[in-house]
Amino acid sequence: MSLKLREKLIVFALIVMPFTMLRIGPIGLGEFIFIVFILSELRNKRLNVYENNFIFSKFWVAFLSMSLVGFLCNIVFLNHRTGTYAGMAFDFTSYVLIFLSCFSLENMIKRTNLNLFKMIRVIFFWSGFLFLMLYTLSFFKNNLFGFPLNYYTYFAPLANNLHQISLFLVPLPFLGLIVFKEEKRSSMRMVILFLIGMIFVMGVSTGSLKAIIGFTFGLIMFFFLSWLYFFKERNRGVALSFIFILLITLLLYNIDSIISYGLAVIVEEDLKEGRVNLYSKAIDIMKTSPIFGVGPGGHIWTNSKFYDSHQTFFTVMLQAGIIGVYLLGKLFSKIIATLIKSPALFASLVTIIIYLLGGDIMRRLPTWIILVILFYYQKQTVFSKKETI
Repeated sequence: MSLKLREKLIVFALIVMPFTMLRIGPIGLGEFIFIVFILSELRNKRLNVYENNFIFSKFWVAFLSMSLVGFLCNIVFLNHRTGTYAGMAFDFTSYVLIFLSCFSLENMIKRTNLNLFKMIRVIFFWSGFLFLMLYTLSFFKNNLFGFPLNYYTYFAPLANNLHQISLFLVPLPFLGLIVFKEEKRSSMRMVILFLIGMIFVMGVSTGSLKAIIGFTFGLIMFFFLSWLYFFKERNRGVALSFIFILLITLLLYNIDSIISYGLAVIVEEDLKEGRVNLYSKAIDIMKTSPIFGVGPGGHIWTNSKFYDSHQTFFTVMLQAGIIGVYLLGKLFSKIIATLIKSPALFASLVTIIIYLLGGDIMRRLPTWIILVILFYYQKQTVFSKKETI
């Protein structure tokens, strides 16, 4: 199953992006390929963002505009109380790269009709086998050509931060389920199931609690939606009512245990109350400019430096205010409404949403590329089904 050159470049760039130790400064091979790809694509016919409903590009245009308004508010009305020009430039440049990447992908999907299923298949197999080789090697060596394969005792090959690896791994098993569904050969189905299982193992081995929670909720949603769609549409309301009553009953009977476990996990994960400190300071800063925010960059003064909030909605609220949060919520509501029609795609999205809630995905280019591919693959699937009716 061969890919066109542009499809191969997108897939290759996506797969190497998590290996952040291979970067030179903020730019790695994956980012460089995408910059070249963007420049090349901008020379071709550029479709109108709004006429073609490019939901990702529309979000980034609006968010970038609002973050600039927030930055002006910070300078003019707050006397640049928080943040630095360097921090603002770094974040804004990162966002512009993500915007142009999303626009180029959306433009190409609409203009040339990329084969997104083939891309998902290759992403799953290439990344699955690549990480499996690195994982196997990590049992025998601590580094590869001087680059570490582990972060202390956790699996985080060639990366500065284990979350850069875990965030890339968590959607992959559910992409594998999409490939499994379309695969007819029994031998290949066995290979796919083996890879899915190993990706689960490798994701847990990163030591990321968000990866474990993402896998758990992703599996729950996959089996739940698969069960729900087993019923005819007119009977789904009854099935949902039954599940809702069952969940409420279980919650009421186990509320004390759930709260105790949740608090224990939060305390264990939030070493020295670092997150609580960041969040409380972030809330105080939000109050100074709640509508428009205070612009891109870190704004939380801690240990003689301005830090990010490390949580997506807090970051968006700080940088673009309530309007920014509304824009992000509107974007994800559209993604959810589209992907919920496919159990595997929605489960993949759920793993990303867990990171959205527990971490910051705004500067994670690989995550945005995956979101674009998932969203438009489902659009292509629905369109092709309508054509065959």
